[in-house]
Amino acid sequence: MFKLLMENCIGRHGQEYKCFICHCTLPFDNFQVIEEHIQKEHHRAVADIRAWHKIPQSKEVKKLGLLSEEEYEELVKNKIIFKIKHYYCYYCKCSLSRPDEHIGGKAHRRRYDFQNTHINGRSRDKAPKVEIKKVSKPKGKENFFRGTISLKQHHIKLVESTNTFVCEICECSLPDQSNVFCHIEENVHEYKLAQQEVNPVIQLHKINCDIHCKKCNILLNNNETLLQCHCLFHLYKEQPNIKLDIVKFQFDKNHQVDISCLLCNVTAHSDKEMAVHLDEKSHLDSLNLWNRSIRRNSRKVLPDASDKIGMNSKELDNYIFDPAEDLEICMKDKNNENMINLEEYDKFYKCFLCRKSFDSITTLFQHCGKSFIHNHKLKIFFMIYNSSNAVDIQDLLVTNNTSRSYSSRATKPLNNASSRNLTNTVQAKPSSKQVDKTVDKVVKKKEKKDRKPRERKNPLAYNQDILDIGDSYISMCLESGSENIYNVDKDAIHQMEFGTCLTVSMKPSIVCEPFKHERMCIPCGYKILPSFYYLCEHLQHEIHIQNLDDMVASNKDFDGYKDQFSDLDLAKSYMLEESDEEVKCFACEKLVPNSDNEIKNHICLPAHILKMQLCKKDADIINENMSIFLKNLWYYIDRFSCKLCNVRFDREIRFVKHLQDKQHCSSILKLNEKENNKINICFGCCSCWFGESNYMQHYTEPLHIQAFKRFDELLPQIPKKAITYLMNSDQIVQDLIDDSNEIAYNQQYKEQKLLESAEETVRSFYPNVKAYAFGSRTSYLGLATSDVDVFIDCENKYSEIGSKEVSQAYIQTTKNQFCKKYAHIWKKEKILLNPRVPIMKMEHKTTKLKCDISFLSGLGVEKSKLIRNYVIAYKHCRKLILYLKQWFSMCDLYGPQAVNAYAISWYAIFFLQIKGILPSVKKLIEWKDQSKIVDGWQCGFPDKLTVSDTSYSFQDILQGFFSYYAEFDFCTNVVCPLLGQVLKKRTFVTFDDLPDGMEIYKNRVQTEEMEFFRYDSPMCIQDPVDLTQNITKAVSKYQLRYFKSYCAQSFKILSE
Repeated sequence: MFKLLMENCIGRHGQEYKCFICHCTLPFDNFQVIEEHIQKEHHRAVADIRAWHKIPQSKEVKKLGLLSEEEYEELVKNKIIFKIKHYYCYYCKCSLSRPDEHIGGKAHRRRYDFQNTHINGRSRDKAPKVEIKKVSKPKGKENFFRGTISLKQHHIKLVESTNTFVCEICECSLPDQSNVFCHIEENVHEYKLAQQEVNPVIQLHKINCDIHCKKCNILLNNNETLLQCHCLFHLYKEQPNIKLDIVKFQFDKNHQVDISCLLCNVTAHSDKEMAVHLDEKSHLDSLNLWNRSIRRNSRKVLPDASDKIGMNSKELDNYIFDPAEDLEICMKDKNNENMINLEEYDKFYKCFLCRKSFDSITTLFQHCGKSFIHNHKLKIFFMIYNSSNAVDIQDLLVTNNTSRSYSSRATKPLNNASSRNLTNTVQAKPSSKQVDKTVDKVVKKKEKKDRKPRERKNPLAYNQDILDIGDSYISMCLESGSENIYNVDKDAIHQMEFGTCLTVSMKPSIVCEPFKHERMCIPCGYKILPSFYYLCEHLQHEIHIQNLDDMVASNKDFDGYKDQFSDLDLAKSYMLEESDEEVKCFACEKLVPNSDNEIKNHICLPAHILKMQLCKKDADIINENMSIFLKNLWYYIDRFSCKLCNVRFDREIRFVKHLQDKQHCSSILKLNEKENNKINICFGCCSCWFGESNYMQHYTEPLHIQAFKRFDELLPQIPKKAITYLMNSDQIVQDLIDDSNEIAYNQQYKEQKLLESAEETVRSFYPNVKAYAFGSRTSYLGLATSDVDVFIDCENKYSEIGSKEVSQAYIQTTKNQFCKKYAHIWKKEKILLNPRVPIMKMEHKTTKLKCDISFLSGLGVEKSKLIRNYVIAYKHCRKLILYLKQWFSMCDLYGPQAVNAYAISWYAIFFLQIKGILPSVKKLIEWKDQSKIVDGWQCGFPDKLTVSDTSYSFQDILQGFFSYYAEFDFCTNVVCPLLGQVLKKRTFVTFDDLPDGMEIYKNRVQTEEMEFFRYDSPMCIQDPVDLTQNITKAVSKYQLRYFKSYCAQSFKILSE
């Protein structure tokens, strides 16, 4: 029985069982119900993926299958479940490798006792007893800590009835003073304490049918609005001056509270009374009308919908107001208010203006500080509410049946009796015309919008995008075919090429330089600025197309008059009729009498014929470039929008997802048949949009005008310093090797001293600490400017799966050691907690070396060893990587937001794999034939490897590199050093298409919360170790375009 529970992630939960897959409780004494739950389809869908026999290369799985039924019972009783390659304790919320030791530990025992005895108010099973040495208890426990530590500061309280201590943030009981001292020194407590100071959390716990607030020590009704209002009560009490919402809290000297709804001008004296008002139909109607008025008078459509109806962020941004639907949503929320499961629903910080809930104060502040929609609504609301010139807010929100007038904004009190009949006393149906008029005044005053940072998207949301529209994205954006959005109509291409032939340089010369000077469009009589993109803009303009069509149509009138010249005939000879007397020849830059004989004589002149040929050659060059541009359109288009829904996107995959969105499709169905909405591409600003093909209107938009500042030439020229660098490549690479040898062989003692200092700094906290160097210096690719990457293994967890949260906790614990206690050794530069790998950027004062210190896992060390093995095996590999790092830097393509050093190394190694010189990473793993899992990834590589062919010179290798990547199709392909071959991006859409060697990637992304490989990035190279990482996902299309152009030019320079 208990083995079956373990296999299905079911653990003891008080007097019940809980399924940690479905997050539901099951009866303790009815095994038949549990078996029925296990057989349910939604449970089996996840349980089958996590089945023990499907987990590869796990010794723990083999041990797990040999346990006795009593041992399974002990694990289930202690809420310990097996996850992939490790055990997980739901009491302590941590991963572990030895459950027997963990169950007997102090921390687990405290949490077990606390959650089964203190919170629920009745005795339950005790955790396994472990002998603990007791310290004699002096009288007056509070005096014991006076002068040593502050119990209040550590959120620890003395329980007089039991004469014990309770830590509120860790939710555990502490029997005596010695346990208190041990507890406050634990890493978990210190980390939670640091988080508590930044983001204090209101602790709510379910007791029977009520909710217990630990801060107030009171019971609250299980009502969503009441709980949200109560949480904000604590927030405003601690920070009374903040203005986040239309609900306002005011405290007097005796801490008595008045809660006001500024929208309805209603005051309550408790959170319970205000919760009743906020659920009333009158308040919801007022809020709907206010939001609708804001939306009508704003440039951007503002959403009203609640998060509870399952909309994602984009759907909310595109939400269109529907009064009936909105009211239905509100009633659904109200009907379900007593069905809250506190263990699953934890978003109790509410923005009543936007009707969104958040799980912490931090996320609420992020919404209020960064959300353009919220700030726009709130700013206009307070401008109207506080402005003496504006209409009184109460005048806007009165019923048609009420004749009251409010001379002031003094709110009327709301007692318990009136709260029950609030619907009869406070009706709020504002006049929409009055609201629209008032909001119009405020919006017109605001000419410039403040820029707000975009809210970050959940990384795992990308997985859902791939599962939903991955195949459509490939078809519509990457692969050629009828569905591809970059397909350009053949007639449109022919029209542009024809239009180009009717343009001429204002200063023709023997040297063909089409964009050195302005060009004249003869059909339009318009000068075009000297740029390929300005020319494209003009050729797509509706006026130009109309002029061209008119010129072709009028040419038919001259069919029977061969001796006369139509406007089209003149244009083909680069001539334009300026008046009845004169015709201007732009090729010869002279005026010709407007007579058929004179024009004919001029056209037959050898000088004119020669200059005409030069002009045609110019046009041919432009059309050739345009053909290349249209064939490679994917590399240029990098901005997307839907003008129908008024939304913009910076990635193709999000644009494609929007085009298939139900709301977008419903908007299309509502359009008139005459409206021509389709996908349009502007070649001038390199943007793509869905909507009407109105280029005249598009050209007036600020984003189109600003886009021209980003463009230089169609084919950007490589910097001059890079040309010099290429012409002296042999001497330069030898100098680089000498510099790198100095670092690798003569400065190792400095790195060793730095590592010893790092270990000594944290040894007082972690006695078994071990520091490892990795990065370019350890791979024999370091230069004088290279920093040292350091991984500190605090608790012998080198090979375990790293966690960003745990890494952050280590940094929080040790930063004072580096920055204060050992400040004479270390100089702090920056601490970065938000990146995927949190780091501390420090300088070691003794050796003057700069370093990046991380605590995540030993995977970075293994990656550096792998690159070092390739570098040692083939000397030209080292030369190539060192040379390319400088080349990328000179071309302004090097850096964290471009191509980093790690990516450069793998681009070089992959090219040598393609040449057949170096083996693939997969072959190295097969040669070693000895598994080594670090951070969940295969790192079983041999220390030595063989090279197939060493007859190439460095110049051959360098030229080959530039030639290969100049022609590489980044649109549809992925560089895969693991297999040593090119993979199609479509391969990553479904797991069934993944080739052999990707099994560990397939298993991990299906069974763990990991982001899929980002194949929607312009440049894709898969990390050969951490297979979920695209190590060039930060590269933009703009940078990729320059990289390919520079590679082509470098190859040409080296070949000459």
